[in-house]
Amino acid sequence: MKNIRFKEILFLSYKEKKAKRINLDSDVVVIKGGNGTGKSCLLKSLYGVFGALVDKYPEGWNPYFIVALLKFQIDGAPHRAMRIGKDFYLLNPDNTYFSETNSLEDQATALSMLFGLNLYYYSDQSQKKRLPVGCYFMPFYIDQDSGWQQPWSSFTQVGNEQVKRNVMFYYTGVVNYDYYLSQSHLMALKSEYRRWRNEKVIQNNFISIIREKLQSKNTMSLTEDAFKEEIGVFVSKIQDLKEKQNKILKELEELYYDKLFKESRVASLHANIKAIEDDFNYAIQHEDLLICPVCGAQTENSALARLGMNIDKEDSRELIMKYKMELDEIKRRIERANQKSEELKQQIEEIEVLVSTKKEEYTLKEYLDNKVIEKLHELFNENEQEFEANIERVEGNIQEEEEKLKSLKGTNRLKVILDDFNACLGAYSKELGSSLNKNKLHNLGEKIQGSGSSHPKETLAYFFTYLTIMHKYSTPIMMPVVIDEFKQNGTTDQSIDKMIEFAINHRPKDGQVIYSISGDYSATGNNVKTVSLDGETLMNESEYESVRNEVDDILNKNFRLKS
Repeated sequence: MKNIRFKEILFLSYKEKKAKRINLDSDVVVIKGGNGTGKSCLLKSLYGVFGALVDKYPEGWNPYFIVALLKFQIDGAPHRAMRIGKDFYLLNPDNTYFSETNSLEDQATALSMLFGLNLYYYSDQSQKKRLPVGCYFMPFYIDQDSGWQQPWSSFTQVGNEQVKRNVMFYYTGVVNYDYYLSQSHLMALKSEYRRWRNEKVIQNNFISIIREKLQSKNTMSLTEDAFKEEIGVFVSKIQDLKEKQNKILKELEELYYDKLFKESRVASLHANIKAIEDDFNYAIQHEDLLICPVCGAQTENSALARLGMNIDKEDSRELIMKYKMELDEIKRRIERANQKSEELKQQIEEIEVLVSTKKEEYTLKEYLDNKVIEKLHELFNENEQEFEANIERVEGNIQEEEEKLKSLKGTNRLKVILDDFNACLGAYSKELGSSLNKNKLHNLGEKIQGSGSSHPKETLAYFFTYLTIMHKYSTPIMMPVVIDEFKQNGTTDQSIDKMIEFAINHRPKDGQVIYSISGDYSATGNNVKTVSLDGETLMNESEYESVRNEVDDILNKNFRLKS
């Protein structure tokens, strides 16, 4: 089991020229402050820096405009994770880069390698895909906005309930890695089988309906004039579609022009930064008077002048980041416009083919009858064998995967873990004073049914029961436990004190608990660090220079801003 501990997190805003450095090097870290001081911004960012997605951030905090740098350890070895906009970076202990990507799927792959979590799931088309980033951290975070409702519910875009359940079984030791992959594959195969069967039923029903229509005497009994009138409607529709297509092409022309302009501006800004750096290095090595080697102009070489160079450099960097985000949006708009243009083109072509194949001597009924019959033959000849072949193939794969699961399944282990789960949950619920039904057998992954003031205590009991079972049965990783705001609606001061004490006492061995609280609630025990936030915002101007220098040092050594 890999043990991960957070050491420090840094925030930096080039635009506002503000920053914040927060020391997390303690077994228990308490983030205290009133509303609006940035507690939730801080805690959401601890896993957000890795790429885990939450439903929302507090108003005024946009992670795309704030650089976040997290220092952490894996079994004592120092590592760093950094997020700049939509770009994610992981650094090795020697400060060389481990990975760099703006794709969440690639980030999930990098994290799986870093943490030793070679986990996948299978899509409905039986495609093997890497688990979303948030799946890795579900057991370790309670978000203020959604995490107190149900355990393992703080992150968004983590797959369906079956995917979450499979991850839960793997993390709690119910199944091993081979069983986890086999179960995920079987789930996808059964979904694919249902899809093929449903599509076959739909096709057969459609064909039956069309046959009945064709055999009916009154079906499609339109005159030739009505047919010609309908053709006129088709022609009018083509004209409308072409007008829409021309508007989209005009929009694409403007988007490509804007893209070219912003790309040229980014290139110019990169050149400007390089020129400023050259001028600055030249200035610090020469006398008080600088002479331009090209035109002979003389400039005073003062600290103020050099400060102006640095300001110009920072302004250029801010513009690069701004243009980069605008370019991302332009590319997305171009992609959408191209897709829409292709759809319109296909509609136009289909209508034109329909009109061009019209024969004057045919009535609409005869024409449609013939086309439907032709299509039926085509569907029978081309699709029936495909449906049967795919159903047979998937059935064989399901049988093979079920046999594999039988050989891997350990029913005794599930019973032992489930018994431990219920015993632990009962003890924790009693300790917290929750109203959990102790006469009921509780299963892994079940939904909490409680409500009112007892609900947060039940959520906490479930949350730490999972952590206890995970630690006992060798979960692959143990991350810091992050809890956003114990003070929930309906909880009394006495309950909050009890919940805080419970979380500290039951943190995993050698693990961390990082939590936020508004109000004067004390934390007891050894190695407890309290971080007090009392400003109107999380970041401030006084820490900007030191944090910026550290972030710039990493960027200068390892990365470059991409145009």
